[in-house]
Amino acid sequence: MSNTASPACGRLTRRRRRSASPEPLPLWVLIAAPIVFSLVWVGTTSMTHPFAPVSFAAFGSTVTSALLRIALPMAVTGLLATFVFAMIGRLNTMWSHPRVGDPMSTNQRNIFLVLCVIPIAMTVWGLIDRVQDIPESGFGYFLSLLAGTLAVGYTEEIIFRGFLLQEARRYYRSEWKAAMLVAVMFGAWHLPNIFLGPSFLEVMVQFAQTIVIGLLFYVVRVVFGHIWPAVLVHAGWDFALL
Repeated sequence: MSNTASPACGRLTRRRRRSASPEPLPLWVLIAAPIVFSLVWVGTTSMTHPFAPVSFAAFGSTVTSALLRIALPMAVTGLLATFVFAMIGRLNTMWSHPRVGDPMSTNQRNIFLVLCVIPIAMTVWGLIDRVQDIPESGFGYFLSLLAGTLAVGYTEEIIFRGFLLQEARRYYRSEWKAAMLVAVMFGAWHLPNIFLGPSFLEVMVQFAQTIVIGLLFYVVRVVFGHIWPAVLVHAGWDFALL
């Protein structure tokens, strides 16, 4: 029996490769998509303001505000993003998409492992602190805050360390350029928060801070090789800070 592949098999293989790795989206789409989703989040949480009229800094201060100003708007944004990514054929390939370029050296991996400890430690500390606070704040508040931060973690991670990282890797063919674009756009995602009450200076400080924090979540994503650990660590980080 001959081992030579037929022309039809060759064409089928090429079609499968193309379907497994879609063409990169234009750069303007990579920049515009997070901004559009950010405006969806800001618009949705603004609509719930009459039912939970609190300042931006107090979004997580009560059961009602945590559910209506954080959990619900982020859940709506996350479901919309999931639907859009599924419709354009990106959803199934973004959960554990590999790095591009050469594998990490031992030194690089060791550095990433050390950096990974920071957000994980923050997550553990936040969970312990909130559990200890249950007798005073109440179990309902604990659950509402947990729901809100899980919604934030899921939504922001599928948009940035899921969809955007995957597409930036395809576009740049460079891991570090992709990581930096995702970090900067993660910072830019928080700029529309200015419509929710913070001052210009506060928003710019948040922009700079979230670029750095976004790089830490990228490290978690790369070290574990899947988006779900990043979702949980991200949620835990916010859980500790709110």
